[in-house]
Amino acid sequence: MQIKSKRFNKFALLFILRMAIKNIIFDLGGVIYDINYQNTISAFQDLGVSDPKSFYSQAEQVDLFDKYETGHLDTEGFIAALKRELPKGVTDDEIILAWNAMLSGIPEHRLTFLEEVIEEYNIFLLSNTNPLHIQQLNDEMNKFGYGEFPSYFHTAYYSFELGMRKPHVEIFQEVLEREGLDPEETLFIDDSAQHIKGAKKAGLHTYHHVEGDITEVLDEVIQSL
Repeated sequence: MQIKSKRFNKFALLFILRMAIKNIIFDLGGVIYDINYQNTISAFQDLGVSDPKSFYSQAEQVDLFDKYETGHLDTEGFIAALKRELPKGVTDDEIILAWNAMLSGIPEHRLTFLEEVIEEYNIFLLSNTNPLHIQQLNDEMNKFGYGEFPSYFHTAYYSFELGMRKPHVEIFQEVLEREGLDPEETLFIDDSAQHIKGAKKAGLHTYHHVEGDITEVLDEVIQSL
């Protein structure tokens, strides 16, 4: 489904949502928070990785990222594992900067958007993420006086705290059960096709966000359900 971009209309959105959807579960990166993976690839190249794209996608590295994002490996162990793959002399701080380089920030208008939507509806966050990224996010929010990011949602769910990741159906079922949500009244928004498939298995309404700004298309998304 492709939605043509349109300026966000708060009142149209709220009227439409009252008809069916009571809950919205947002993904973080690529929906609310801007991400540029190439920045991290380039940063690791600057640290001495000769083929960063291959390094980033190798099976053992994918397993490392998976363990870190499901809480089965702490930050100290994650950095130590990456350091073994890097030239001698690379510091912990340099690794953290490279890892966080993909984080491009949140435009202020999206925070305003979340503040408007939460007035009328239950909104949640469900993100495959890790402690370093969340620390960076919260540091940025506090630096500019916005407060902790979870305060913009009824509940923020992070994969490293839940011990599981999208697209596994169990993570969606866990959120539904914890919050007492009816999947027929719940919309899940994510930029990953795999994650959308997992949400559908859990019975959720879904929107695969691939273009435009979520603040401009959400009202049309709801109308199309």
